[in-house]
Amino acid sequence: MPGRTFADVLADVLHHQADPAAVRAASWRFAAPPPGPAAPFAVPGPSPLARAAYVVAAAAGAPLPRPRPVHTLTLPQQTAFTGLNALGGRLAPDFTASDLRSAYRRLAHDLHPDRHYGRSDMERARLSRDFAAAAGHYQVLLTLFPRH
Repeated sequence: MPGRTFADVLADVLHHQADPAAVRAASWRFAAPPPGPAAPFAVPGPSPLARAAYVVAAAAGAPLPRPRPVHTLTLPQQTAFTGLNALGGRLAPDFTASDLRSAYRRLAHDLHPDRHYGRSDMERARLSRDFAAAAGHYQVLLTLFPRH
C-alpha cells in the first residue's frame, strides 16, 4: 500500500476495512500498561488505538505524522505563556509556531483598540494595554522558534 497517507490507514482501521489480523495484532500489543510503577511525573502517551494505528500505518508504508514539540520554557517564557493564555490565547503546552501565530492573531483581532469604536476611553485604554501585553508575550514566545 505505498503512497497511502496515515489518515487513509487510520480511516481503514476505524472503519474496519484494514486487515483484521493486523489490526488485532497491533491493537493488543499496546493494550496493557508497561510493567512497573508509573512515575508521578510521567506524561500519558497516545491511546492504544493511536499506537495501533501507528503500527498499521508503518506496516502499510504510509508516512507517519510528525510528533508535537516538547518545550522547555525559561521563566520569562513561562510567564509569557501564562499571560497569553490569561488574555484568552488558548495555547496548549505542546504548541507549534503556527498555533502560536493563530492564537496571537485571534487575540489581536479581539483586543485591538481600533476595532472597538463605540467603547469608552477607559475601556479602549484597557484594550490597548491588553493588546500591548499580548504582543509582548508573543514576541517572547516567538524566540522558541528560530527563523530560517
